[in-house]
Amino acid sequence: MSLVESQTPWIWTPIERNCLSLLQAKPPRRAALLQIHAFMLRNSLFTNLNLVAKLIAALPSADPHGGARHARRLFDRTPHRFSDAFLCNTMMKSHQASRQFSEAIALYARLQRAAAGFSPDNHTFSTLAKCCGITSSAREGICVHGHVIKYGFESNMYVATSLVDMYGKLGQMGHSRKVFDEMPERSPVSWTALVAGYIRNGDMGTAKELFNLIPERCRDTAAYNAVIDGYVKLGQMGPARVLFDSTPDRNVVSWTAMIDGYCSCGNVDEARVLFDTMPCRNLYSWNAMIGGYSRNKRPNDAVSLFQEFLAGNFFEMDDVTVVSVLPAIADLGALHLGNRVYEFVKRKKLDRYANVSTALVDMYAKCGEVEKARRFFDGARARETSTWNALINGLALNGRAKEALDVFVTMRGNGFKPDEITMLGVLSACNHGGLVEEGKGYFRKMEKFKLVPKIEHYGCLVDLLGRAGRLEEAERLIESMPYDANGIILSSLLFACGCAKDVARAEKVVEKAFVMEPANDGNYVILRNLYASQRKWRDVERIKRLMVVGGAKKEAGCSAVEVDGQLWEFNAGEGAHPHAEVARWVLNWLRFHMEVRGALVDAAMADETLTNEEIQVTELSEEAQGNGVPIKIIEKDIAEETKKDEETTLDGEFIKVDKESLDVKYRSNAEEKSSAVEHTKTDPEPTRELLESQEKIKELKSELQRLSHSAKEAESENTHLKDELQQTKEKLLESEKKHEELEVSHNDLLEKFTDAENRYRDQLKTLQESLQAHEVKHKELADVKESFDRLTLKLETSSKKIQALELELQNSSEEARKYEELHKQSGLDAEAETKKGFGIRKFA
Repeated sequence: MSLVESQTPWIWTPIERNCLSLLQAKPPRRAALLQIHAFMLRNSLFTNLNLVAKLIAALPSADPHGGARHARRLFDRTPHRFSDAFLCNTMMKSHQASRQFSEAIALYARLQRAAAGFSPDNHTFSTLAKCCGITSSAREGICVHGHVIKYGFESNMYVATSLVDMYGKLGQMGHSRKVFDEMPERSPVSWTALVAGYIRNGDMGTAKELFNLIPERCRDTAAYNAVIDGYVKLGQMGPARVLFDSTPDRNVVSWTAMIDGYCSCGNVDEARVLFDTMPCRNLYSWNAMIGGYSRNKRPNDAVSLFQEFLAGNFFEMDDVTVVSVLPAIADLGALHLGNRVYEFVKRKKLDRYANVSTALVDMYAKCGEVEKARRFFDGARARETSTWNALINGLALNGRAKEALDVFVTMRGNGFKPDEITMLGVLSACNHGGLVEEGKGYFRKMEKFKLVPKIEHYGCLVDLLGRAGRLEEAERLIESMPYDANGIILSSLLFACGCAKDVARAEKVVEKAFVMEPANDGNYVILRNLYASQRKWRDVERIKRLMVVGGAKKEAGCSAVEVDGQLWEFNAGEGAHPHAEVARWVLNWLRFHMEVRGALVDAAMADETLTNEEIQVTELSEEAQGNGVPIKIIEKDIAEETKKDEETTLDGEFIKVDKESLDVKYRSNAEEKSSAVEHTKTDPEPTRELLESQEKIKELKSELQRLSHSAKEAESENTHLKDELQQTKEKLLESEKKHEELEVSHNDLLEKFTDAENRYRDQLKTLQESLQAHEVKHKELADVKESFDRLTLKLETSSKKIQALELELQNSSEEARKYEELHKQSGLDAEAETKKGFGIRKFA
């Protein structure tokens, strides 16, 4: 109840009631709240503090990004705001709802300093305890506990529970248990807060013991969920499932925790079974299942579930949904679906979250849209180290090694510290670009960045050395590693041996690889192809037998293409695909033209397990790689603008095919070819036409000789031009090499400049801190001097008083002496009188 209400009963006017009904009816949008705010200003309704509190509470939910700032401006301009605890609590809760926890704590400190009439209540301390726990503000949390005791709320169950939860989040379980033990009354929330605190701090044993001590009336679903979540985080799905099955009232949180746990352990199928059997799902359940598929490299399932989510209109996507599905979209290259997600992100302004920006940059880079990824990175509102990592890895993946290294230098220049993932992306860029020395240099610099190379970094450097043909150096690096070589590193070295045709070294490496990964078909295939290239057919047969013994089975090749937002997947050797027949006709048609052009397959390096159709696909892919001309084959009409755009982008051509047209073209070309052959084999009769043809042949021969002479002259001229071109090319290569050296030097200088700038900033910061300390000491010295002056003044005053007292004492001494002298004189006179009296008496 506000101060106004406590003094006099508040009578609500009809206008105020209308505003209250608008604020309470349905969470209004930001525009509606601004209109209500303007209406309250126009009608001077800010004297009703309860109405102002309702508006402040509604703003953060309507505008999560700027609602709290608007609410704070409204609060600061409200008269008598410090005298109303309900209004102040509402403002602190608004900061908490907008995750501005430090602002809430600062507001309370300001109220304590400036507001003499502010009296906190149990809601105040509950909000503050939550904010201190989330921000790990231990000093402020202890101060809040002190104020709780000062204002007499230590026995309040609501406040004490908040303190138990706060100390649990701060890692101070001794204080948390002490507050809990001193509670006169405990609620189910109190027990759950203490159990969750032990789980959060890794003490699962104590948490389980405490859970067993909870009375039946206080053991609710939240307590079960806390313990289940603890088992899930430890990867102990067995105890988690037992407790889940024994939970009396399972809710959506229970199901979602188990789904997330199974996905984290790699058991996605069991997670999907739970997901399908859930009685009720929420957005977090969908996010957990979609994210589980993405993390376990099952992008098809993730995208399929995501499309089911969109089709059902169950919930609206949030930032977690976007971050969960974008990696799967990137793995599939489903750019159309990725653009659809991006449109939603742009419409809902979710790109202000750094994790969403990172996922979008990663998705566009992996889909080959590097320029779009770069533009999106440049326009990102929030960047983190992970955002830079996504761009570096994307550029490296697309073979743009130098750009990736430039981005790394820029990242360091902007003050971002590289982590292990950053360096893995940098080494990957050097690997894709063949930059051996640069890769070795960056590997050595990891120590400078205070990073310990992991086995992934060693594996990347081994692959870089192997691809460059430095097999001995790669072997020495493997021997010097502080880790045991894993299957990936051995496979990389084996692949390098295959490329270098080093059979002896490959046999040495493969002995370890077969022991470590006997079912890895890639190692067998590399060695088998290497034997085949050396014409060692007996060894080829031996490797085939070893594959059977080791249980290795060559996985079928798979490719996918997105057409009008739908993904079509093709597996090698698959004949049941709905478009398989058309695909075969296309392959036959392309194969015919390739035969005419003389395309051949290297039989020595061909895989003996391939079928005839697979060999045809191999021929087509090799021919396409050799010519560098992408071809997009469609079976329907396409708009002319789209065709021009894609031809410009791909620098290739479109071919529209259907089964009938292919049949006709293939048959007509074959007939032309066969008729030409038959014509050359037929022996015609000597007729007049033949004689005329012979004359024409003679003329053609003479013309051919003339053309041959011209061709020789042109050939000599071409040779001269080729020599000049070769010289120019050599000069260009030298220029490029010098440019690369200059660029490396430039990067080194830029790094040195960045280091110097960082050192300068550190020194400047140290000097500023010293200056601040000096100013504090100077201020303290001034205060001491001022105190000393005051003491001096007091001392002088005291001295004057002492002098006056001494003077008075001296006067009193003189008066006492005079009085003593008078007293003596009086004694003498009395004695004389006495003697005189005695004399008279004697005389008488």
